[in-house]
Amino acid sequence: MTRTFDTPEFRGITFHEVRARSLVNQVPGASRMPFEWTVNPYRGCSHACVYCFARKTHSYLDLDTGIGFDSQIVVKVNAPEVLRRELAARS
Repeated sequence: MTRTFDTPEFRGITFHEVRARSLVNQVPGASRMPFEWTVNPYRGCSHACVYCFARKTHSYLDLDTGIGFDSQIVVKVNAPEVLRRELAARS
């Protein structure tokens, strides 16, 4: 499902609702980020940080990694259940 909102903070942004298989991701070793794992309840971000390590993930969805990353947000609607399951797993 795709949604748009007519509110100033979300104007020009499209939200795509999907069901996720996972939320916990290991940060690539070559990244300069000061952490090893992320929890991603969505893909894309309206903050438009050019240094964001996650931008390239939009290309996996055939979405643009530039302005598309900033305006096409993929929301994982089942995030709470998936995160509970992943955190409870022994691995």
